[in-house]
Amino acid sequence: MFIMRIEQSIRLLEALNSIDELRDSLASMTKHAPYAWSCLLIKSLDVKYVGNIPLSLTHQLGEFDIKRYHLQHYRPQWYAGQDEHLAAQGVPLNTIIIPIKTLGLDAASIMLGINEDMTNINIIEKISWYWQILSTYIYAAYKRCDSSTTRHIQLTKREKECLNWAAEGKTSWEMSQILKISERTVNFHLANCIEKTESVNRQQAISKCMILGLI
Repeated sequence: MFIMRIEQSIRLLEALNSIDELRDSLASMTKHAPYAWSCLLIKSLDVKYVGNIPLSLTHQLGEFDIKRYHLQHYRPQWYAGQDEHLAAQGVPLNTIIIPIKTLGLDAASIMLGINEDMTNINIIEKISWYWQILSTYIYAAYKRCDSSTTRHIQLTKREKECLNWAAEGKTSWEMSQILKISERTVNFHLANCIEKTESVNRQQAISKCMILGLI
């Protein structure tokens, strides 16, 4: 059967401990018809795909402006070629898009590819209903498992102070005056933050730490 029992699915998702387990679970839940592929699509600082989506589709979906889409849609949508904007953004035909209410800077959706010979509207409605219920549990599992890979990030009190002031738009010199330390020391702490968060600049470090609740 293409839809597992809701309780069974929720228990499965709540027991997951890694992104790999989440990926395998989504693949297992959609390995039979009418599913062609499935994924959890998340965009924050970058784009992530969790599921059994073909590599070619990840490149194709690179143009999908999921954040703008969420501003316009909050219910599941069945895309069968009727929306020129989705077509222009590389969304494949016969795809169900299920927006997820997220935290912080994340924008996320469950995306389900449906076999062309099984696009009966009654089936689509049942699938949409089922995955809409599960979507928050899937996102919660993702955040729980993804956070486990970043627990090693430990910021000192001074590093957090510098990042917080940087998030307020203060320059290194302004922070040095506020914190009563040298500008060189401020830059030293910010450089540590960038290195610890594996960021390319202070703005990315700020965004990552805000998402993770570190500042």
